[in-house]
Amino acid sequence: NFLFSPDSRRFAYAASEGEQCFVVVDERPGKRYEEIVSQTLTFSPNSRRLAYAAEADGRQFVVLDGRERPSASGGAHCRRGILHLH
Repeated sequence: NFLFSPDSRRFAYAASEGEQCFVVVDERPGKRYEEIVSQTLTFSPNSRRLAYAAEADGRQFVVLDGRERPSASGGAHCRRGILHLH
């Protein structure tokens, strides 16, 4: 699950340790979650932003540039398992 940005200068992948999952972006691990939703890791077309869907405490939300946002607002949303950036 290794992803290069469109300009090939950045990379990201989902990883796990024990029962926790996290995303590594440019060699830096992010916050740990119960789940990273499969196949939602997405760079923006200009390679500046990274988003993915995650789950914690029974809630699903979007992580956009390392910041958690409710899944139906805030610049990105996940619908039918597909992550959409605005």
